[in-house]
Amino acid sequence: MRAEELSWTHRSIQSPILNPGYRLERERLPIVQEVDRYLRETKGKYLPHQLEFGGRLALNAARNALVGTDGGSNYGIGASVMVVHNGIAALFEGENTMVTGTEEERLTGHAETNGLKGVMAYASGNQSKGPIDIVKLDVLKLPFDMGRSGTGIIMSGTLEPCPMCECVATNALAVTRGILGPDAVIRSVSSSVDGSIEGALNNGAAHALGQKATSSPNVWRSIQRGYFQGQNPPDFTPIQFSLLQTTPDPLQGFNPPGMYHRTEDKDLERLSSEIFTQTRQQVDEFLATGKK
Repeated sequence: MRAEELSWTHRSIQSPILNPGYRLERERLPIVQEVDRYLRETKGKYLPHQLEFGGRLALNAARNALVGTDGGSNYGIGASVMVVHNGIAALFEGENTMVTGTEEERLTGHAETNGLKGVMAYASGNQSKGPIDIVKLDVLKLPFDMGRSGTGIIMSGTLEPCPMCECVATNALAVTRGILGPDAVIRSVSSSVDGSIEGALNNGAAHALGQKATSSPNVWRSIQRGYFQGQNPPDFTPIQFSLLQTTPDPLQGFNPPGMYHRTEDKDLERLSSEIFTQTRQQVDEFLATGKK
């Protein structure tokens, strides 16, 4: 038999809603209008070394993911990725594409993963979608250590990375060092938390931040810390996951240095969470049933 005889090839999985006015409907949602107003009012407010700068870019990506196209809407989750080298930051965006992407893209269409894949594709010579901007960055003003070379990736997300995105970011360390040099690091900063620990259970869909990080696979944590069992830990951590928020819950384990960065921007925190939580049900149902 030939591959052309397979009846299931070239079929498209339909997204939840297919009507010409769908994008306009999403743009009229109150949460989208709130985000649009915030983005207008904060334009130019933050400098690249301020974590709110990346958080704002991530919120813009989440807005675009939610509004989607006339073919449907994705989760309202976004990410921005800064590739920092020689004091220059190349800015990339990552949108959730779990509904409007191609069949292949939908399998791994999370914002952080898409952002990192975009960086790696560009580094590999794919110039079809390059950085959205290139800016100067004073790494000494960042609230965390970028290492001796001041080189690496700063990934900002509206929502705590899920286990897949945490794994992708962990695996990205070796690739990043191959591109930028052996001292490159990865720093992930989230504007909202996905779930918490209740008793012995995680009621969310992530385990990258706070107390939940203790349930992350030990091999991942060893890579993130730069050592394995039986070896002495280095003075420096290659990969860190942290939270950008106004008042984190100390009971959820945000006390250690480097795990939490304070912001006074309550709107960034609130909107980063609500653009996802207020709109997720339709996408949840579609992913569970495959039906409109």
